[in-house]
Amino acid sequence: PPTPLPYGGYDDRRGRSWENGSRSLSNYKRRMQAAFEFFSKLGVRYYSASDRDFAPEGETWEETNRMLEETTSIACKLQQQSGVRPLYFSADLFSHPRYMNGAATNPEFHVFAYACAQVKRAMDMAKRLQAQNFVFFHPRDGYQNPLQRQIYRDIQHLGHLYRMAAQYKDKIGYKGHLLIQPKPFDPLRHQYECDAMSTMQILRHFGMERSYKLYIKPAWSRMMGRPYHHDVYMASAFSMLGLVDTADSYPEVNGTSDICAANVRDATIVMKCYMEQKVGLSKSGKAYGYGGFTLCCRVHRESFEPRDMFHGMILTMDTYACALKNAARMLSDGCFARNLQQRYISYKSGFGEKLDKGSTSFEECEEYIRSHGDAQVHSGRHEHHEQMFNYYVYPSLK
Repeated sequence: PPTPLPYGGYDDRRGRSWENGSRSLSNYKRRMQAAFEFFSKLGVRYYSASDRDFAPEGETWEETNRMLEETTSIACKLQQQSGVRPLYFSADLFSHPRYMNGAATNPEFHVFAYACAQVKRAMDMAKRLQAQNFVFFHPRDGYQNPLQRQIYRDIQHLGHLYRMAAQYKDKIGYKGHLLIQPKPFDPLRHQYECDAMSTMQILRHFGMERSYKLYIKPAWSRMMGRPYHHDVYMASAFSMLGLVDTADSYPEVNGTSDICAANVRDATIVMKCYMEQKVGLSKSGKAYGYGGFTLCCRVHRESFEPRDMFHGMILTMDTYACALKNAARMLSDGCFARNLQQRYISYKSGFGEKLDKGSTSFEECEEYIRSHGDAQVHSGRHEHHEQMFNYYVYPSLK
């Protein structure tokens, strides 16, 4: 006899028996069961989700919370069975129409208050699920037209949200990291947290830099016309790098930023920076610097079979696994470290050391130039370093 179809006999032409396209709670439960089966078959130990991935929004706040409570209990049982837990959890502050003009930066206080309540509920879920990180993602916190916004006031409200979240984290004893994901544009024309540097400036301005790290998506650096690795290096330089998103983008197509990573060279540059980070301790005594890598990529539109999702994830994992091996060889050999040390050797002693420590003045610099004349420059040897990098990315078969 034919094998009965699961989930009440539903099976569409794409073979996705877990998905009937509805926003019912029962469909969300089917998705969760299918997701954990997917994680187990991939052999991964972590997954990532938001509160709206767990359950739909109800007619009232109480109904929404009841559904979230029920699905969180299911997720906890599935985590125990599979050994998988969240790498990060987040609050969806952009999908619902109430957030069309922003969440924390919304001109209406009622929307801001609702966003705060939703973050509180999501942080409770993150603690219960034992998520390693809690991510803030604000694609609608920006402006379309400066004539309609008080920009500093908006950013100040964003700072208030981060302050309240850090306080609540300590209150409930949540041990995970708090991360912020910068986003350049879309759906709004201008995001306040458009890149790593602007986000770090907001945090430092409001004295929150010790409570947060950044969740960097290199694909968005590429979409802004910058190198794929740019924001990773900027965040790492200030000891603010947490998670890294492995998705890639098409630079010629704005808005396409979730394709599966296949460029081993780009991934190797990112992995090298990630592995070179100095791990320290925050005030809470928790180590920072190794937040991990998350797979946030979608298959192409013409790849519609369930197995294509496996191939897409495996492609990205293999790309970054190759990058990990390449970066490990680079760091083990130490060739780039020696070259960098040699290039900055003039700062090791004498007047260069004083400049490096910030203990000089304009007058002293002018006097030094009077005594020593014009500077002697040296080649940057750009082509040599590119060739060296290729040596590790594309090793000889010998």
